[in-house]
Amino acid sequence: MTMSEYFQKVVLLGVLHGTLLFGSLTAQKVFNGSIVEILKAATPMILFILLRYKEFSNPSKSGLMSVGIVSFGMLLSATGEAHENEMMIRGALCVGGNQFLEAMWLVSSQSLLKNDNFSIIEFLTTVPLVSGIYLFIAARLFEYSLEAEPERAKIAVENPYTFLIAGLLNSVVIVLNITAINHVGALTTKLLSIAGTSSLVMFNVFCMGELVPAMNFTGHAISFLGFLAYNTFRLRGLKNKK
Repeated sequence: MTMSEYFQKVVLLGVLHGTLLFGSLTAQKVFNGSIVEILKAATPMILFILLRYKEFSNPSKSGLMSVGIVSFGMLLSATGEAHENEMMIRGALCVGGNQFLEAMWLVSSQSLLKNDNFSIIEFLTTVPLVSGIYLFIAARLFEYSLEAEPERAKIAVENPYTFLIAGLLNSVVIVLNITAINHVGALTTKLLSIAGTSSLVMFNVFCMGELVPAMNFTGHAISFLGFLAYNTFRLRGLKNKK
């Protein structure tokens, strides 16, 4: 890989990640949480298709079925809390586009780590830097207000530890995500995050006595079972290759 190709891939991935973060924050701020969660259900299937297109993997029908179960469970759990008037076309387009960007970023990250032999340290010292610069410029362009700037700066000055902790936690999340993508792949990493959410909901219901809508709980239970099925088929495939 030439130096020009190196910078092109790093800058492209950084811009993609920055756009993803900006879109996620905008969606959470502008649209109701239910529509965001409903459309997130599509991300595993988009990832599955992109990975097959990029020829990273050739999953079995059982793997496809498992991913479909996870997506269906996510859709069901979010639909249990949604209302008809929340399903706005503008919101669907915005959040749906952002889910496609997330899938693109995960697959591109896997490509950079696997195909281009980037180390995790090399990835973490280049891509997030570009992403941060891009995100800062995008935020200034879309949210800059001469009257509001002093108040925003005041919030940061008065709460330095909150901003510092948030930044450190975000760094930890990025490190864990990239490490997971490098070792188990983009699709498994995404499904693992979904399974974490589903298992937390079930733990709160069974162990903490928390009350959740029946459809919401059912959807999370289905997603978790789909994740277990996916990993079972994945491990069988790895054993058969050996």
